[in-house]
Amino acid sequence: MYCRYGLAMLLNDLESSLTSSLGWQTLAQQQLAQDLNKTVEYCCTYPQRIWTQSTFRNGELTLRLLRLCIALRAQKEGIEILKILGSEFEIKKKKKTLKTFEGIQNEQVAQAVVEFVCQSNGWGDCIDLIKRLISTHRIFKQFVPITKMIQYFLDVKCVDGAMLVGDCVASSMANIDQKRAAVLKQSDVALYVDAIVSLEAYPEACSQERLASLVSVFSKLSSTLQCRFMLELDAQVNSRFMDNVSCQFIFMEICETFLNCELSVLLAPDALGLLKCFILLENPKWLESLLSKMINVPDQEGTIGLLMQFLSDQSLWNLAESSELGKTSLISIINRYSTLLFDKLSAIKEIVKSPSIFQCNYDCDLLLSSVTKYIQFVMQVKRNPKLADLQPIPSISLLLSQMNFDQIWHILEGFHKSSSEHWKTSFCYSDVMHEICSFVVSAMKKSEVMQRRDVVSNMVRSLLHFLENSLLRSLLMEVCVFQAAGCWSHDIKCEFFSDIVSSTEVWCKLDSDTKLDILNTSATLIESWITEECKRLDENSWILNTQEELFNCIHLFFLIEEHRFDPNQKNRTLLNTNFQEAIAKSPLASTAFIRIADNWVSKWKSVAGPSFTWSMPKAEIPNHSEVQKFLRSSETHFTYRLRSIGHFREFKKDLVQTGPLMKFSVSVSDWDPFSISCKLEKTIEYHQSVAELFRRLTSEMGDVRKFRQSLSQNLAAVKPSGKRQLESVASSTTSDEILILSPHKRSKPNIPSQMAIDNQSM
Repeated sequence: MYCRYGLAMLLNDLESSLTSSLGWQTLAQQQLAQDLNKTVEYCCTYPQRIWTQSTFRNGELTLRLLRLCIALRAQKEGIEILKILGSEFEIKKKKKTLKTFEGIQNEQVAQAVVEFVCQSNGWGDCIDLIKRLISTHRIFKQFVPITKMIQYFLDVKCVDGAMLVGDCVASSMANIDQKRAAVLKQSDVALYVDAIVSLEAYPEACSQERLASLVSVFSKLSSTLQCRFMLELDAQVNSRFMDNVSCQFIFMEICETFLNCELSVLLAPDALGLLKCFILLENPKWLESLLSKMINVPDQEGTIGLLMQFLSDQSLWNLAESSELGKTSLISIINRYSTLLFDKLSAIKEIVKSPSIFQCNYDCDLLLSSVTKYIQFVMQVKRNPKLADLQPIPSISLLLSQMNFDQIWHILEGFHKSSSEHWKTSFCYSDVMHEICSFVVSAMKKSEVMQRRDVVSNMVRSLLHFLENSLLRSLLMEVCVFQAAGCWSHDIKCEFFSDIVSSTEVWCKLDSDTKLDILNTSATLIESWITEECKRLDENSWILNTQEELFNCIHLFFLIEEHRFDPNQKNRTLLNTNFQEAIAKSPLASTAFIRIADNWVSKWKSVAGPSFTWSMPKAEIPNHSEVQKFLRSSETHFTYRLRSIGHFREFKKDLVQTGPLMKFSVSVSDWDPFSISCKLEKTIEYHQSVAELFRRLTSEMGDVRKFRQSLSQNLAAVKPSGKRQLESVASSTTSDEILILSPHKRSKPNIPSQMAIDNQSM
């Protein structure tokens, strides 16, 4: 009874005596051995009572008894315990009698069994006992501890024991059915692969049958476990068995089996590992088959995310740089990524029609993030010289063509907010940004939805951020011309152009020609506006609203004219026939423009004509700083080295097309393959264009003088009378001042404005 109900206390006493200083005295040791013998005898007599009690955790009783046997070298008692572990006994559960067994409950028990067997001199006596512990039924019930025994035997150099367990496990696993295979975990698969492959390190333990069992097990696993199985086996083979022909052969068989199985969507890390594995196998057909299975699946959203994670992994790019199959994989992934994005964008093209719908659509937001990543991947390809021979990748224009203004603006704004030097250093950066900017402007013009003024103003700032002056001018003018003629009200147009002209952030970054174009566009807007308002100045149609609009118009006019004068710019404002007629009809406008014209003519007198020089100081060559430095210098010839004939052709094409815009003229020699260079020589066309511009400005300034004289003569002939009378307030203004009274201060609300001037003639 003591042994039955006080077994835990008894074991505590035995273990305590064993570890005490007196425990190893001969008499004490003999007594311990006798006590252990009685304990084991009782346990083996009533196994169903002892091993089923809840006092001990799973395997705890077996482990403690075996450790006592090992410490006391109690071979007989240890053999008896092994017999009990291999036997079955009955238990009653819910009025039913069931057969059960103790077996090897955990890894510690497995290790203790191995240690005891290897300590015994009679390995042959233990073989049958071990076999009973590793039957097929028990292997599936206690897979992990039994499989661990293989490595435990190898650790103590007992290859025979490892072979015995390995053969039994391999035989059982080879016959596993789908139901049992379905309950296997990733850790189980990794353990099994490691154990079977580890045996191959010992020549005497090599076995084709065991290796073949790997193929049999593999074919019955789920796609996810198959992937993990392959990665585990690949790691084992490459790290320890590169020279083992059998392992290499089995691995190839498993790869081929995998390609013949159906493949479900894998987790990104597994799929990426598998892809890199197949790239390194250097089998183009296998790689093509794998890529087809991975990326040509119905789940578009899942595949887009998978491909994005592929392309975000630097190791894949490293493989693309070092191997042809790596490049093949990269281009296949990019092509598929582009196709899926194109299909998704096309599908929502009709759904997303307004900013409100777009902003609330979470799926669209994720999709546009994917498009942004794709654009970055395209730049990553173009900026890498080792991928220069990569076959043409799909242009981002294919995707941008399927997007509306709000979507493209979302992408451009994202680049603006997260812009980093990492991308700016890429020679293709300006080209890509120019393409996006071109599409956003085009989409704005095609949009059926009127864009808010603040959005367009922010878009202008983005154009300034991304584009060089030579690329900026045409796009910026497209925006200005479109909005000037668009459906915005006069007030909103006025606010838009005022924002551009008065903003230091914008105006100071523009070159003189672009500034002039914007001022001229604003002047054209003012011309049509004034003409329209002049038609409404009769007493019947004059209302307060008209007053306010006219004041906004006048405010914009003076704003642009105070920014206008640059002696090197052309002037068209006063030379437009319609505008001249509108000015001539208004004494107030005539007097104001006389002042402006006098100021221009005075400044023009100090401007000297251009002298000849080979220097082209305003030349701009994005991404070719050496060439830009040469063009701005007084040198006439320059030898420029490029990486390849392909880069030379692009360079020459850019120079020919953009020379006039970038303010230079140069001829380019043929490509010299020996020196990998070409020769540049400045031409006289640039100086001729500068001289022609000055000649035209001089002529136009003469026309300004004539118009000024005409206005002065008209004013002298007009006698002040009626509601349009000019009131002299010389006491409050000087000859250089023009005072615009706000509408609420006038004595007669139907008079548009009063101007106090000191009327001087030239």
